[in-house]
Amino acid sequence: MQYQHGDVLIEAVGEIPKSAKKQKTERIVIAEGEVTGHAHVVTTPGVDCYVEDAMMYIKSLIPWEVRHEEHAPIEIPPGIYKIGRVREYDHIAEMERVVRD
Repeated sequence: MQYQHGDVLIEAVGEIPKSAKKQKTERIVIAEGEVTGHAHVVTTPGVDCYVEDAMMYIKSLIPWEVRHEEHAPIEIPPGIYKIGRVREYDHIAEMERVVRD
């Protein structure tokens, strides 16, 4: 299962890598906006965040919500998710790039 929130891609996965480190934070920012300075933020308390290298994972036993100033909030079902960025392919330049919000 995949969900998209602006330029953020949220993908259900079976497990979190054992080497991922649990983050201790009150505010989980899953992506900072490069253009507007706004951020995609998990607003539900009790959600766990893990990081391995540059990859973020979210684990929640309850439905959780992602908010951003320029998008409608979305609710994600309980589970384990990998957080990524939406990518696009420029056929003229023949290159792939991250979509910027």
